[in-house]
Amino acid sequence: MEEALRFLIKFFAVASAIFTLWYFVGIIYQNFILIISTPVILLMGYPQNYIEALRLGKAYLYNFNLVPLITLALITPNKKRLKFFGITLIALIFLHVTDLSLHFPAYFSSSEVIMFLLISIPVFTNAVPFVFWFILTTPFKTTEKSKEGITKN
Repeated sequence: MEEALRFLIKFFAVASAIFTLWYFVGIIYQNFILIISTPVILLMGYPQNYIEALRLGKAYLYNFNLVPLITLALITPNKKRLKFFGITLIALIFLHVTDLSLHFPAYFSSSEVIMFLLISIPVFTNAVPFVFWFILTTPFKTTEKSKEGITKN
């Protein structure tokens, strides 16, 4: 329990620092997602001028789920953290591109299914760093008494 509490305190301290940096550099990631999304949006049949008219402003603050991803990758005390970071980053990029691309049919076609997906994706993207971290790293030590992988103290 004490180990988990120390990990949690460390998580919040590092996450606070990462979020402060993210506030200033998140725009770079946002532009990266827009560049990757552009061919997808064009393939969906929306013209280039629709994309050019897109004003994202500080939407990168919405994609702050990279903050816990980076934080967990930095503070996880095992060698699986690079694998965790790579796999989770790819998953989040895919979800962010999908999210941005779905805005076009959601607003121009008024599809209820697309609107449902557009509302659901943020729930998944917020959970992804934590779920993948738990599955891919599980840094807390297990005891001999616990064969299932859950620490019993």
